[in-house]
Amino acid sequence: MNWLEQVIGKCSKNFFATVRYKNDRPVSQKRVILRSWLGIGITAAAGITNGAQGVLGKYAYEGHANVQTLLTIRFIVATLIVEAVLVVLHRRQKLPLRQPKRKLVGFSALGLLYVAIALFYFLALKLLPASTTSLLYYVYPAFIVLWSTFFFKEKLSLLQLVALVLALGGCFLTVDPLGAFASITRFNWIGILLAFACALSSSWYAILADRVSKGTPSFLLAAYSLPVTAFCFLLWFSITLSFRIQMNLEGWLSCLVIGVLAGVSVYLLLVGISLIGASQAAIVATTEPVTAVALAALLLAEPLTLTKLCGGLCITLAIVLLSQSKVTQKIDIVSSAGSKEEM
Repeated sequence: MNWLEQVIGKCSKNFFATVRYKNDRPVSQKRVILRSWLGIGITAAAGITNGAQGVLGKYAYEGHANVQTLLTIRFIVATLIVEAVLVVLHRRQKLPLRQPKRKLVGFSALGLLYVAIALFYFLALKLLPASTTSLLYYVYPAFIVLWSTFFFKEKLSLLQLVALVLALGGCFLTVDPLGAFASITRFNWIGILLAFACALSSSWYAILADRVSKGTPSFLLAAYSLPVTAFCFLLWFSITLSFRIQMNLEGWLSCLVIGVLAGVSVYLLLVGISLIGASQAAIVATTEPVTAVALAALLLAEPLTLTKLCGGLCITLAIVLLSQSKVTQKIDIVSSAGSKEEM
């Protein structure tokens, strides 16, 4: 266990304490650049591990796995990895594991919501190409902006409006309804609806997680909510007896690897956010749909049409613009605060 503790310890030095780098503590330019590139690399790796899961899901289905079996294995393995990392971090950094009951209830509710997200995604994956599923799912940041505007009365900037138009246009191009009507046999509207349901659920998950986890390290949120999700799937297959043991080797390996990648990606993404911030991480994490599209074309021989490529480009550009709008808002807040202090 010592080697694991050393690796996790090195990656976690700045995991919960990005605020340590204050103006009154000089940091060399070389160290800042190194920190930035390290964060970019780790976040990109998180996006790649997430993007690969959809393609592996296709292999799992070919290996006679069903959705319940795949998700049960995925969340059990991911939970074991996250809890193992939590134990190591607690030993090295003495994390405050105890949380108020109100927050524990909120974390449990997020775990239940994640059940819906996972179900929608992998049910859509069963009906749609892996690349299409990933691209449609990744429009969820645009939904976050919509809900923040309509329900939480946040102002919609011109940059955000352009990003929303790009995201919706990208969805239209990715789905390619004109091509779908020309070839009904290879198109599934139920799959499209499930992918959109996944994006909608993910947008609310992000909004609620932001409010529930204030003042709490993000990794603790994952450590408390993932076991709830895993328990729900365990309970489901225990009641329905739907766990499929008769999978071939390809099915078992695919399910296990998906679980490992899910657990690792959680840790990598949170480390990346701690190093470069959430806005930059959102841009770099667009490696997820890019990976899904590339692997689907290489390994599953999914066709890469010009329309789908344009749609993916629009969605990726929308995420970049949304992330830039967050940075601009933070700069405006800091500037206004500085103006008040001068007065």
